[in-house]
Amino acid sequence: MTLACACSCAWNSRTFRRFEFPEDPATFAVENQYMVGSGLLVVPVLAQGVTSVEAYFAGSQPWYDVLTGLKQEGGGLKTVSAPLRKVPVFQRGGTVLPRKMRARRTSSLMVADPFTFDVALDREYFATGSLFIDDYHTFAYRNEDKFLRASMTFAKTGNGQYTFR
Repeated sequence: MTLACACSCAWNSRTFRRFEFPEDPATFAVENQYMVGSGLLVVPVLAQGVTSVEAYFAGSQPWYDVLTGLKQEGGGLKTVSAPLRKVPVFQRGGTVLPRKMRARRTSSLMVADPFTFDVALDREYFATGSLFIDDYHTFAYRNEDKFLRASMTFAKTGNGQYTFR
């Protein structure tokens, strides 16, 4: 999501960090958290020695802790755990987050690493996202339009069946 988001922002003159919920006046005064794209909520720890922080979960869809998968209902202020060495980050329900889980020193070493798709379902058991892949070492994606961009959808089709395309 973050690479696809960064490319989309660059091509469409949008910001990477953004204000996503203008219809919710409670978000106007929130200054201790921010959105990365439309799918990730980051709630940094801004005080020394604290082990929890207040997070405002806007909207009506659920939010999921990206490390634990713990679900938080949208639509209010909640206290979330923030132990040492963990920045609370939440994935918005209804999004698919493509990730490469192996830690590497450079992106060129990640070329053959598999993708993991974190699907955060909304209340209707639906999620969508996009994947951006380039050659990991040149600017050919920008200068020559050499890249792959794919859209993904996870949906409930009925009778307990699901599709991921």
